[in-house]
Amino acid sequence: KPGSQENLEKLNAAFDLLNTFLEGHDYVTGNQLSVADIVILATVSTIEMVDFELNKFPNVDRWYKNAQKVTPGWDENIKRIQNAKKFLAENLIEKL
Repeated sequence: KPGSQENLEKLNAAFDLLNTFLEGHDYVTGNQLSVADIVILATVSTIEMVDFELNKFPNVDRWYKNAQKVTPGWDENIKRIQNAKKFLAENLIEKL
């Protein structure tokens, strides 16, 4: 079931803020991966569950791709996200 326009606007506003914040920076704080990056990475990764155009936010897109590469154990996390997306597609979305 599609989300509301209001929620989409809130999501876009949040990504726009993060996009501005990341301009000229490779990480959320400082010059290396931090706990802040990992926490925000976990939150941003939830967009993998839906069709969301992250490329509309080039700084976030760049940061997201890099953060996935340098975060220890991220491969395991992304597998779980993909499994959850598959489960939702097979079991819940069709029933809504």
